[in-house]
Amino acid sequence: MSEVIEFESDSPIVKDWSTFRNSPEYPSVVNHAVSYPEMALWAAFEKGWSISKPELIVAAAVYHGCVISLPKPARHHTILHSLSLMGIDAMLIHGDNQGFITSEGRYVNRVEAFGIAYKAKQIPRDSKGPQLFSEDLW
Repeated sequence: MSEVIEFESDSPIVKDWSTFRNSPEYPSVVNHAVSYPEMALWAAFEKGWSISKPELIVAAAVYHGCVISLPKPARHHTILHSLSLMGIDAMLIHGDNQGFITSEGRYVNRVEAFGIAYKAKQIPRDSKGPQLFSEDLW
């Protein structure tokens, strides 16, 4: 989840921003933010855009007393097979305990993962859901 920072109206950053926004160079900076990446922050701040990265789905995972995952392109069956090779009865890991790891390090179930992947545009807009499958991603 993104952190929201609120500034007091008399804070230095708000004063600096107000001064910059009313300066003659402001329009050209906003229009050329792509050409001058270091100034893009000001343009994003002005427009109220979020500059944080969206949370992404980064790996398939299962929960069996703890979260177990393998890096993509591993699928859930790859993880279950690996557990079987280690002597763990993968048949005990039900579908409800299959999910994903996010870029924030969170384990989420298939339904929450679908929402995250959809919002982050990792899957096509016409994806049916409500559950995410690794085949939808990689």
